[in-house]
Amino acid sequence: MFYLKRLSLFLFLLSLSYSQSAYFSAGLTAQYGSGFQSSIEIGDTTRNSYVFREHTLDITAGYGNFSIWSNFEFSSPPRIGPDHLGLRKLRLMWESDYLSVSAGDLYGQFGRGLALNLWESQGIDWDSSLRGIWLTARPTEKLTVDIVSGNSAGGRHLPIGPGVDPRIRDFSEDATVSALLLSADNFLPNLSLGLYGVDVDAFKPWFGKMQNLFGDVETVDSVNVRTRSFSPGFFVEYFGRDYDLYVEVMKRSLEIFDTDSLYSTPSFEWIYYERESKGWGGYASVSYYPGKLGVTLEYKNYFFDDSHPDIRTKLPYHLGRLAPIMNGPTAFKEYSAVLMRRTPHIMDFEDEVGIQAEVNLNVSDDLFLVFNYAQSSRHTGFRDVNYIDGYDGWEKVETESLLWFSDNEMFYPFKEFYGEFNYHYSPLNLDIRLMAARSSEIVESYVEIINELSYWENHTQEQLDWKKRNLYTLPTELTLSLPSGHGLTLYWEHQWEDYNDRNYLVYRDLSSSEIDSVTTDEILTVPYYYRYVALNLSKPSRYSAGFVYDFASGIKTGSPQNTDPANDSWLEEILRNSGVDMTNKWFGVQGSLYLTPATIFNVFYGSLQGGLKCDSGVCVYVPGIEDAFTVTITSNF
Repeated sequence: MFYLKRLSLFLFLLSLSYSQSAYFSAGLTAQYGSGFQSSIEIGDTTRNSYVFREHTLDITAGYGNFSIWSNFEFSSPPRIGPDHLGLRKLRLMWESDYLSVSAGDLYGQFGRGLALNLWESQGIDWDSSLRGIWLTARPTEKLTVDIVSGNSAGGRHLPIGPGVDPRIRDFSEDATVSALLLSADNFLPNLSLGLYGVDVDAFKPWFGKMQNLFGDVETVDSVNVRTRSFSPGFFVEYFGRDYDLYVEVMKRSLEIFDTDSLYSTPSFEWIYYERESKGWGGYASVSYYPGKLGVTLEYKNYFFDDSHPDIRTKLPYHLGRLAPIMNGPTAFKEYSAVLMRRTPHIMDFEDEVGIQAEVNLNVSDDLFLVFNYAQSSRHTGFRDVNYIDGYDGWEKVETESLLWFSDNEMFYPFKEFYGEFNYHYSPLNLDIRLMAARSSEIVESYVEIINELSYWENHTQEQLDWKKRNLYTLPTELTLSLPSGHGLTLYWEHQWEDYNDRNYLVYRDLSSSEIDSVTTDEILTVPYYYRYVALNLSKPSRYSAGFVYDFASGIKTGSPQNTDPANDSWLEEILRNSGVDMTNKWFGVQGSLYLTPATIFNVFYGSLQGGLKCDSGVCVYVPGIEDAFTVTITSNF
């Protein structure tokens, strides 16, 4: 803290001394929360104390061609992620008309980020930044050369969902990245293009590895396996009078070193990999915006890994996965509505092909419409087969076309429709926002098992099981302007979920390929219903106050929540004594106050339901917090 004060004072005095050409700015976010959190173990109703202290300070200063940016974090612990005390990020930059150099913690991307996308979101504990040097040279008016070199050591969490502690990074990677980009703006009239290459030399975690020592075999846990990949690619962009086109294509070649010695200690088996593998990715978009109409079409096709489910579902085995620095466009809509944010499509950046289409129409000054459609699937599916001749393992099945998606459940299809109605009703000075979304998706492991029968000649037993989620969501937002500059905003969201569990068991005659008998053919549907309400009274740049109410008809894992009166907060006690059934209900009150035009004080008391938190297709499960008191101060100066 002593060094932080000295640095801030020095930069501030520097900006005063050279006010004609120097600048200084800072942003502070201080958070404190205290409450209780249900156990992360599924089915455990124990409540544990949950406290977080997370304070961050961003400082930016510059003089002439030089600038400096630093980020300090004092968290013990933060809401999610590991503790950190002190300097977290630092970047120095020098820039002229023909050359710029950045040294330290780097952010940025090549093209749309298929091969290099350096970004950070502290809200989900994601950080794919590089610590190194980024040099940009502009030898001519049209040509730009970018050279990047550095180290990435981002952490990863286990697969998202209840039972995972988001304060623990389960695995981390140590990667050395070298990248080159050649780009030309207006290479031809209105046409720009770029060529790049990205090399990643990484050490990735592994549960166990067999090592030969003088003819013996030794098991070593928690070691790293070296991988190396090279990703060349290009992009082209064209801007017309009322439209633009963008296309990016890249390829990745991956090598895994020492593949013959990979052994799973927990599973007691060798894990086999191809020493060399290849993958590719592509993204294209076209936008058309004549006047009040806007239309955007997107196409994505990412196919970097076709590993079987045993490898895909166990993160330490997934050596062929993408480096954190590779993060292409998701090509599906990310929403602001609370219930829709909790149930997003989980992007598979390593195996997914799909489209997104969006139409925006400004009908009049008071009416604006939005329509969105997205669909995608994987390229590959797998069957678990067991034949009498001795073959036992995963059988890979590919879609009919690697360039298009499939509706077959084997390929994890996703489909979503969305519509939005925005209207300003002048007589009441009322803004109305009505939304509706309908989606379906395979959400858990698709299982297809084929066993050739020894007791029934030329017959197989085939078992099929999958779990599918159908969602229908109706979010509503009403904002009423009141006298004296006040505003009243009501959020009212409803969501219906049908959780389908398919169970199918048949016997097939191999000689005719016909089904002899059907033992089981059923789909078990479990319905759920969710509701979210928030009412907020505010005066812009002055203050706001409101309450939130959250409800779930059922909890998929564990026991119902808020059933024990002994665990009630004073707010819940008042509500329960008033006759409110508190089962699976969460309540809270919140307020904010502008201490200055640039300093906001926020406070919350109550309970918050846990759920997914996502950014740019990357998600983490954040547990809920009960009987919580949280304070947040945000200031810019």
